[in-house]
Amino acid sequence: EVTPHYIGIVFPHYSDVVAASELVGMQAALAAHDGNSDEALSQLEANAAIHRQLASGSRTMMGAMVALAADMRQQRLIAGLARAWAPLDAGQAGRLARLLETLPPTMAATMAGELSFSLAAYGMSIPHDTAEMAWSSRVSRWFDNRVTALANLPKATINEAFDEWSEAIRLSELPPDQIDAAVQALGLQNRSSILTRWRNPVGQVLLGFSDPPVMLPYIERAHDVNGHRRLVQLQIAALRERVTPQHMPDWLAAQAPALRNPYTLQPMGWDAATQSLVFEGRQAQIQNPKPRNVYRVSVYGATPKPARP
Repeated sequence: EVTPHYIGIVFPHYSDVVAASELVGMQAALAAHDGNSDEALSQLEANAAIHRQLASGSRTMMGAMVALAADMRQQRLIAGLARAWAPLDAGQAGRLARLLETLPPTMAATMAGELSFSLAAYGMSIPHDTAEMAWSSRVSRWFDNRVTALANLPKATINEAFDEWSEAIRLSELPPDQIDAAVQALGLQNRSSILTRWRNPVGQVLLGFSDPPVMLPYIERAHDVNGHRRLVQLQIAALRERVTPQHMPDWLAAQAPALRNPYTLQPMGWDAATQSLVFEGRQAQIQNPKPRNVYRVSVYGATPKPARP
């Protein structure tokens, strides 16, 4: 993903990346259906490498969300294969677990890319020097600059945007269980004076796009998908260790913090009726059934194999 700030809004062909990822996943599913688990895992490993590179190289929010959706889709496929192949042997469990190691630890690099893009875009509204212009053009540009200055203070906007994006980056680097307190602290801050807001209405509209609370849903989407990843990790471990349904609550309570609810650090939930692991995320996920912020990973019961056309 290469989007230099000086070429404007030109995005890569994300739809091609999404389609390719989906097709590889389909090939892996068909290979697994035919009993070729090694081929299925190889396909998914190749896909995971691409997802890892896409996620770690994303410098736009759009690219980060595309990588996140692709990773979520593959996580669901991994969970289905783990259930279908149970009981898992050590080799299968290890390869499936490694497939989940694709997401970067934070979205800080993506936020930094958005910061650079925003500052460059806002800088385009700084009044141009008129010294080298013809007299008629100089008068016209001078008048345009004076009119623009009545509603837009580009340098003030750039300075405040830098502060806001820096706060958003810091928010993205925090552990999920510390986000709520940090957001509440940010809500008490207001750097813009009444005079600045009155003098700079255009800049204030632009700054609304970089306000940390506006970025919070994207940060939480990444944490939500990481929470689902933990569910799949738990599923694989439970199938490998052959944990029985009646022992599942105690087994979940004994898990390390890295496999608990990322927001509360409490053990992941267990729905005995559906025999599935449950995690309540913060944001809606279109790959989930309603309620879309609730993630479920079924542990027991093999996935039925439909007849191939």
